[in-house]
Amino acid sequence: MQFWLNLGFIREVEQLPALAVAAEAAGFEGICVPDRMVMPTQLQTDYPYTPDGKMFWPKDIPFPDPWVSIAAMAARTERIRFATNIYLAPLHDPFSAAKAVATASLLSGGRVVCGVSAGWMKDEFDIVGVDFASRGARLNEMMEAMRLLWTGEPVAYEGAHIRFPEVILSPAPKAEIPIWCGGGSKAAMRRTAEHCQGWLGLWYPADKAIEAVTQLKAMRAASTRADEPLEALVGLVGKPDAATLGPLEAAGLTGIIATPWAMDDARVTSLEAKQAAIAGYAQRFMT
Repeated sequence: MQFWLNLGFIREVEQLPALAVAAEAAGFEGICVPDRMVMPTQLQTDYPYTPDGKMFWPKDIPFPDPWVSIAAMAARTERIRFATNIYLAPLHDPFSAAKAVATASLLSGGRVVCGVSAGWMKDEFDIVGVDFASRGARLNEMMEAMRLLWTGEPVAYEGAHIRFPEVILSPAPKAEIPIWCGGGSKAAMRRTAEHCQGWLGLWYPADKAIEAVTQLKAMRAASTRADEPLEALVGLVGKPDAATLGPLEAAGLTGIIATPWAMDDARVTSLEAKQAAIAGYAQRFMT
């Protein structure tokens, strides 16, 4: 089982490179960082993953650019992978997005995963000027367009939402950039099964995680990618002891996402406390 460190919702943004070093030393497989372009001060959209529709984070929590963050962390590490969980690709144009991801891949030595999602916050799409209703279809085209652009060859694209004449994106990545899809809806899981190399699920108790992964595997088996490997990560509600991880791994889960300093509802801010939590988590659950 892989262990990935969640580095989202941290006010002390300057700590990210040092936390990446600590995660690599502790044996984590990868690091996940989120994306948010802007946060409206008067939010109208309900958050879909809480009973009351309220976000679990304050509106002023920092969301540093994920690709700049990944490049900074990659410069301090050698092995650990980096994934966006998630990148709101439909909010971006395909050229800026593809170039940012490709550059991060090159600077990290090919350790980048592009985790994408259609998003949930209509306000943000309205503010940026992107149609919210067609975001899923736009995301599908974004994935196709970015994969073409990453070849570094002359390519053109003609879709319902994205169109461009023959262009070359340079620099092109040297390593393949996997695209994973995030979300717990049927649409997100279907997109994963049909278009992606991996899935970034929500936060689940173990039994719900098994249900979700089983459903995803069935969708994958019925897709044109049935013979391709599929990574699947979720945030686990509860402690990842051996009795819990065994059935999850048997169901097809390949990794869990953890925030070690939040295991016991701790409110930590110092770098030293977070580093200690990372090391302690690894000793308790990763050995």
